[in-house]
Amino acid sequence: MIAYLEQDAHTPLFIDGGLYATWRARGKNRLRIAALDNNDPERVTLMTRLVNAIAYRQAHPDDPRADPYDQPARDQDLAQLLTARNAQLAKFITLISVLCPYTLTNNIDQLSTSFLWIMNYLEQHYHIQKAGAHFLSINDIRFTVGDSYENFYMELHGAFEDTLRKEGETLLYKNNEVLDEDEEMSPTLENTIVMMWLERIDPRLPSKVSTTFAHQMVGNMSLRDLQPTISARIPSLLQELDDAAANRAALHSITSPADPEDDPVVAAFNIRGRGRNRGRPGLPRSNLPSGKFCRICFLTNRGSPQAYTSHTIMTCNKLSDRDKQEMVRHAALTLEEPEDLDTPTPILGWDIEEQ
Repeated sequence: MIAYLEQDAHTPLFIDGGLYATWRARGKNRLRIAALDNNDPERVTLMTRLVNAIAYRQAHPDDPRADPYDQPARDQDLAQLLTARNAQLAKFITLISVLCPYTLTNNIDQLSTSFLWIMNYLEQHYHIQKAGAHFLSINDIRFTVGDSYENFYMELHGAFEDTLRKEGETLLYKNNEVLDEDEEMSPTLENTIVMMWLERIDPRLPSKVSTTFAHQMVGNMSLRDLQPTISARIPSLLQELDDAAANRAALHSITSPADPEDDPVVAAFNIRGRGRNRGRPGLPRSNLPSGKFCRICFLTNRGSPQAYTSHTIMTCNKLSDRDKQEMVRHAALTLEEPEDLDTPTPILGWDIEEQ
């Protein structure tokens, strides 16, 4: 709102600290600014012109070049200036109303007495609180998949800006110290917001960013300075993290069912037969990790661990019933062959990848 209002040159007159920071409610008042401020620069100019014109005419009564400006002319100009200031105030209030729901515009137009009054009115309407327990509402700001990373950062940053303490407020924890100026965002708080932003997008990101960008954060370069660069790199950083997780899953989650008897095919693969051992070469069954793994989905979805660790090959929807029947038949034939514990043979597609 303030950025929008600042596009008008007269805005500084009506916000906090301006010459006309307060005005009268509309009601029956035709003029909301009843009188010009003595320090109004245009009023000062008119008063100065009159004084100089009178002084010059007194010193040079016969000079035809003397400024004929007199008090009636000045009074007329002051009246026009007062009308202009009221028109500028009306425009100021209208610009605010444009940004608000129409249900609020009537009260803002008719009842407002200052910009501070308007801001307090809007904060009450939208239940915006900046102090006390309401600070904890920042915890409710969470990232949703699909949202813009940069927009989420701005939302989180704005929430902290809205809670900064104001001039005149008392800090109880510092022996009732009274702030002599508005609090500003400190460099440490700026860095903290960036770290919180990363953590809420993905808890793995702070460590990943530390590893990736640590060499750049030297001298005066801070995490806040790198935030735009990091924001652009987040998709690739998350992909790298997912790829690393997939690789770990491939190394540690390639397993048979916890109970081999639950899956006749896998059970058959774990029987060591002559030239057809279906277990892992040289690895006793008692040492096999437990869990689920589908070799077919692993080969086609390397970046998605959930795709190949959520089921076994016998329940994979990529296999037809005919395929599964052939696997069962093949496993049954394997069970009939004599065991040869000394010649384990890995199976293609299970222990070794097809070349």
